[in-house]
Amino acid sequence: MTSVAAARVAPTPRRRHSARTPKKVAALGAAALLAWTFVVGAGRSYIAVQQATGSSGGAAVGRRGMLQGIAAAASGASLASGTGGAAWAAAADTAAKKPSSKYAGSYLDPDHEGCKREIFLNFDGTAGKLVGQDSFQGGACAKTGSQKKWSLKVSLQGPDAGEISIQEETRSVTTRKPREGGPSPVVAKWDGTGLVFPDGTKWTKSEFYEAPEYDLKKLKTPIFR
Repeated sequence: MTSVAAARVAPTPRRRHSARTPKKVAALGAAALLAWTFVVGAGRSYIAVQQATGSSGGAAVGRRGMLQGIAAAASGASLASGTGGAAWAAAADTAAKKPSSKYAGSYLDPDHEGCKREIFLNFDGTAGKLVGQDSFQGGACAKTGSQKKWSLKVSLQGPDAGEISIQEETRSVTTRKPREGGPSPVVAKWDGTGLVFPDGTKWTKSEFYEAPEYDLKKLKTPIFR
């Protein structure tokens, strides 16, 4: 009886071991953590750009950095998991390398010191807008106090074009004084360091601006006599 009962006892099924070894699981975990770190970091950079510019038009730089971070994260995950992440990372990296334009960025307006003048363009570098702020009193913009915001459409033949067209509305883009007639384009030429307008006004791009030297004689005036 004992032998018969023993024969009827079903054998204990063996558990199937996962093909994932502890080392592979650890590698996948590290890759996932790396991907999450890059994505979160890129997202914070994108939000910071949005807050700094106060406009969605300035997302070109932020989006480019975000795509680069995602591409790097996907590459790390691909190496660890052996999946098709490499192809996805390559596509994201290609998108991040879309043409950028020398026109995108902030400028210094000599007739309106301290007033915001910034150009935002799309990924193709062919269209966008000029965003500015003016003092309600006219002239320079103080660091404190309210300012009037405005924006104008811009267009280019390409990211490396020699000139940019700005659609003026009710005010002149350079003098900020009221103008007659309806919307009209004004063409500014790139001279290597900034924009030169038809009336001779030049906006120097911030990255090329060099502050003038102060008069040393004035600085040597004695404080005590």
